[in-house]
Amino acid sequence: MNILKVQSISKSFDGLQALEDVSFYVKSNEIVGIIGPNGAGKSTLFNVIGGFTKPDTGEIQFDGQDITGLAPHKIARQGMIKTFQLVKPFGSLTLKQNIMIPKLLKGLSISDSMLQSISILERFGLVGMADVFPNELPYALRRRLEIARAFASDPKILLLDEALAGLTQNELSDIMDILKQMRHDGITILMIEHVMAATMALCDRIVVLNFGKLIATGTPNEVTQNPMVIEAYLGKGH
Repeated sequence: MNILKVQSISKSFDGLQALEDVSFYVKSNEIVGIIGPNGAGKSTLFNVIGGFTKPDTGEIQFDGQDITGLAPHKIARQGMIKTFQLVKPFGSLTLKQNIMIPKLLKGLSISDSMLQSISILERFGLVGMADVFPNELPYALRRRLEIARAFASDPKILLLDEALAGLTQNELSDIMDILKQMRHDGITILMIEHVMAATMALCDRIVVLNFGKLIATGTPNEVTQNPMVIEAYLGKGH
């Protein structure tokens, strides 16, 4: 079953074509990666899907519903949760309180929200830092907190924007294990990523953009052997 369908999306800014007739799908419980050189249109596509940018043409269907042009908070309520390149937790709140916020917004009591936040922090390897403030954490743990906060919103699909950037090999491995477990628990993941080795190891399928156009889709093995993908990354003659 397709949980997300992107159909013929186009978007331009002041005459610059950022996306042109982009279509692809994401099946339930898949991990799908969106890759492409800088300026390929990846961030614009993510912003269109998440409701932060309205497309000029095309349609976004999520879980069988047309969400094209809906406000981000309305899309989030339907179960599509997006993280951002810049990690921005609530700095004046502890890790436990940061995780409680999505639960409180869903109507849980303070006591139930606290219990669930502790459980989530334990799942993400952060329970020993429940009463620590985010700015006291190293970057890798702040990145883990960002994903934990998104998880606390009970997503059907999680949009990850460069969640693996700036991590060491051990930190990458930890985050990848967390994402695999989330998929195992029924959460679909769509991710933009520049860390190619991790993306190819983690994703079931890859969507490749270049100059705003879809140039390839397929398994990691298929797209890495695609001549158009090789040319987009390495130039002609490779």
